[in-house]
Amino acid sequence: MEEYKQNSDEVQKSKQDKHQFDPNQYLDKGEKSDKLSEYVNFWKATHCSFAFFTLSISINSVQNVQSSALDDSGFDKLGFFQLAIVYLMLGTGSLFATPVMTRLGGPRLCMVLGAVFDCFWILASVLPALRQMYQNGDDSDGYAAGDQPTAFWYSNWFIYFITSATSVLSGLGEAIQWVAQGKYISDCAGVTTKGFFYGYFWAFYMASQVIGNLLAFIW
Repeated sequence: MEEYKQNSDEVQKSKQDKHQFDPNQYLDKGEKSDKLSEYVNFWKATHCSFAFFTLSISINSVQNVQSSALDDSGFDKLGFFQLAIVYLMLGTGSLFATPVMTRLGGPRLCMVLGAVFDCFWILASVLPALRQMYQNGDDSDGYAAGDQPTAFWYSNWFIYFITSATSVLSGLGEAIQWVAQGKYISDCAGVTTKGFFYGYFWAFYMASQVIGNLLAFIW
């Protein structure tokens, strides 16, 4: 009986180990106590930081002009409503992001999913601008100014639906994306270099805010 219980405990432990996320599975080998090894994954932190830098430039540029652009396109306060949905979902999703990240096998896939959902949101935000360009066209474009587009993706109901739906996805995606980013940077850093690695990442992110605002100002 005691031997059966021991075997059962070993099987249960094996199942738990199988699904448990190993934070160091993608890190290079090195002794954490060694000073040089504290920076052994610095290039991986740089790769992650630069990826967030480029993605955030796009996100910030769209967010900075979206509300006024949608208002000018005849959608009143839809832009403000979209941003409210994004940040509501981001805040709510952050409460459940950690178990989701563990279930998905770690931070890498979560960061990819978050970036994909952000791209969907950006693409959906292009539709109102395309419709306005269609309505303000001239003869050189092949249609007269004031023409109403007939494709269903230019209709009000579709634009309201797709922008709201992608706002939900973007907010939830950013929730798991930001939790995953923190986990990834933490695992890349050594015991004594976590502060430096976090500061290094945030330097890239703040630079994206500057460039994103400049792009919004120019356009």
